[in-house]
Amino acid sequence: MAKSKQAFAERLFDWFTRSDDDPTHIPDPTLLLATGSADDTAALGEQGAPVSTKAPSKRYEIIKLLGKGAYGVVSLARDLRIGRMLAIKQLNARFRRGSSIYKHFVQEARIAGQLDNPNIVTIYDVEAGEVPCILMEHLSGGNLGTLIRLDAPMNELEALRLLRGIMNGLRAAHRHGVVHRDIKPSNIIFDQNGTPKVTDFGVAIFLKEDDTSATKNLFVGTPDYMAPEQMEPEKYSVDARADLYACGLMLYEMLTGERLHRFGPIKTAEQLEKILAGLSLPSDSEFPEEVTEDTRDLVRLLIRKDPDQRPADAQAAIDAIDEVIASHVGMDDLKDTGGEEPTILREMFEDILRLFLGDGVISAAERRELTIRSKRLGIEMDEALELEEKVRNELQLPSLRHLQEYAWRVESVLSDRKFTEEDHKLLDELAWAYNISESERTKIQDNVMVKFQMKEGVVEDLIP
Repeated sequence: MAKSKQAFAERLFDWFTRSDDDPTHIPDPTLLLATGSADDTAALGEQGAPVSTKAPSKRYEIIKLLGKGAYGVVSLARDLRIGRMLAIKQLNARFRRGSSIYKHFVQEARIAGQLDNPNIVTIYDVEAGEVPCILMEHLSGGNLGTLIRLDAPMNELEALRLLRGIMNGLRAAHRHGVVHRDIKPSNIIFDQNGTPKVTDFGVAIFLKEDDTSATKNLFVGTPDYMAPEQMEPEKYSVDARADLYACGLMLYEMLTGERLHRFGPIKTAEQLEKILAGLSLPSDSEFPEEVTEDTRDLVRLLIRKDPDQRPADAQAAIDAIDEVIASHVGMDDLKDTGGEEPTILREMFEDILRLFLGDGVISAAERRELTIRSKRLGIEMDEALELEEKVRNELQLPSLRHLQEYAWRVESVLSDRKFTEEDHKLLDELAWAYNISESERTKIQDNVMVKFQMKEGVVEDLIP
């Protein structure tokens, strides 16, 4: 099956499961899981085994299947008690308790559930019933891999700010003694406001625990984003600086649109030795001309072969990023807003909104820029959305709530990759009721179709 033809549901499940960046490839347990038993490997090869999409309890209602794959299913659900939408990740029942895949599933919930940070996906609960499942935050903003494919080479300042958010999540994880070990674009996902969040802690380790961890000294991760010390775990200990190395590779990819490394499967010691011997820092000519020297040096700092030459921890990396950002904007806008009164700052943001809403539509790129500008002005996200509602009402434009409801309805009717006459009538009626313009409707529908990969050639692969 060609990448461009793979079902959206299958690609979405790849987002949540152990995989390399080829969505048609079932992960090699000896490479990415590194603890796969013979039973696990055999189970991976089974086809058509029954997978439950039953809600874990009467409290939850399954809305629809988001994806299914070798390990289980991911469903969109509603918490009937508080009305919250969430994603429920259910493990295939054939992975019994004690299997390595079951252990990684439980570990993901255990680790991520202890981390409370706006740049880490929130785990709400874990159910350990007949079909184990993780109840987690539902995020609809795509992932960094998709953003790179659509937008790279990215704006330098935008790339730096995204990296800072990712580092903020990693700083929280590292302070809890957690090393992710599989940082890559497909494991950075966005909420609807464009906030990056780290996900998939399936092969993470607790450094504070003893050395009995099942994968502490094994070859785990995605080779193209692995630090050199991860490739030789029997020789070197792996710590938080391995995650910083992967972040440097992602920054390079955001700035250039290309991966620095494409190793492919690593099957022999000789192949590994050749890779390690050939590692080198990117030269100036490998960056776009507009990328500043400070940012190029930041990339090279993060991906030093010797971990002792990288920043000591995520906080040191954030400090280095802040210095580069400050040099771009000409002031340290991360610390204050120059003493401006809050009222003036809100009025400034309202003027920016009026400018962006001049044509009645805010594009994805403009939405990210609004997020950046609100942060620079010290305006919290909730307040920024309130101000946007105020301006929309002033300009007699549809409310954000109505636009979100319309987008949800579009996604719902197109989820089966069909668009019937009845669907068309339903969306027409909803758009008329909410006063949604034709241009806004087209933008929403195009975004959903890109997400579902219904437009051939728009993006080669939505979910890496």
